[in-house]
Amino acid sequence: MFKIAWYDKKRFFQGKLLRDPFSFTQKTATAVGIGSYLMGLIT
Repeated sequence: MFKIAWYDKKRFFQGKLLRDPFSFTQKTATAVGIGSYLMGLIT
């Protein structure tokens, strides 16, 4: 069950990446930036 969900999620992300690479990159960069900022606050 989990493997099927993981596969679907992977396929969904690949489809998004192919259709809208700029938006995908922007969201990823934003997520990484926020994650780094929070890690900086915690440590």
